[in-house]
Amino acid sequence: MVLHNDTDPVELAIEAWIMYSVGMALIVLRMGAQIKRHGWKGLKPDDYVMCLTACLYTALIVTLIGSVSGVGGNGFTADVVATWKDTEKKEHIKNAILVQVAEQFMLSTLYSVKVCMLLIYSRLTMGLKERFAVKLLAGYVAFGFIGTEIAMFALCRPYNQYWAVPPNDIDQCSFYRKYSLPQAVFNISSDALMLAIPLPLLIRARLPIKQKIAMVFIFGMGLFVIIAGIMSKSFALLPQNLNNIVYAFWYLRESSVAVYVANMPLLWPMIRATVKFITREKDTIVSKDIGNGTGYELKSRKMQSQRLPDEETGPWVENSSQEMIVHRAAIFKDQTFEVQVTENKNSTNSRVDDESYDGENVYTVGVDSKS
Repeated sequence: MVLHNDTDPVELAIEAWIMYSVGMALIVLRMGAQIKRHGWKGLKPDDYVMCLTACLYTALIVTLIGSVSGVGGNGFTADVVATWKDTEKKEHIKNAILVQVAEQFMLSTLYSVKVCMLLIYSRLTMGLKERFAVKLLAGYVAFGFIGTEIAMFALCRPYNQYWAVPPNDIDQCSFYRKYSLPQAVFNISSDALMLAIPLPLLIRARLPIKQKIAMVFIFGMGLFVIIAGIMSKSFALLPQNLNNIVYAFWYLRESSVAVYVANMPLLWPMIRATVKFITREKDTIVSKDIGNGTGYELKSRKMQSQRLPDEETGPWVENSSQEMIVHRAAIFKDQTFEVQVTENKNSTNSRVDDESYDGENVYTVGVDSKS
């Protein structure tokens, strides 16, 4: 991330396309993982909202780069505008339109990400007391979006003054100073509440240390989104920052990291499965009784990703009947294995069931023998 020269449009374009590439890659991976796990018909509402977010995010990047790459907006007095040629004035009008469109796409991108997170929270808190808090937060987010849009349309009248050259109110119609305050209040407060809701669930959950570290990392990114929101609006509210494009860099960072945060939790099953696939030769049990020539072959029938506590509710089912317990390092989780034993024309069919035991994942192998 470039921090030393946040006034160069070229630097913004470079940083924008890098962060955009990461964001779109995460969206594609998330959708691929969801389709693999649930199929096309099993996609959740938040998956469809994320597809919409991808379109809004793309439009934001294009318009944001365009808005800072031209001759400037409409933040000029009538005396200055009087010295321009008609072609120059048209360029400023075009640039001011891009600024307004980028602002709308920024708002839409941020709130579509909030909707995605709320839908995930709704599944996560099903049957829990925190579900009521999620409903209240959803109402607050809807109220915040509507309130912010009302502020946008009401504070600069008529609406086309946002690209008028010169405008009748430079502070609002050019620099969005009056609008920035309600936008910041609703946006930052709703982000903070979204971080607060899953904290009790995370504290109560018995998660492996690796998964806890991953969740702390995601929470840290959520905090960065809040910081970026504060930084972007501080440049709109402070007079000394009105004539630079530093705000655009923080718009980019806020929207991009918000997209990352909304997709990373759903990628955890895929990451875990990928790591297990790479190391499966170490994790697979292959036993051989050299004395009697008995061979054991493990054949995977079906792979099914483990439910994440942060994605869907419901404990892992435990089976009380146990004939053999295998540590989780031995066999892939959530797979069904067919074990074929050849010895004196006898065959054995067995099934491996996954259980949870003292915070660890264990596996039960039930054996039915035929002579």
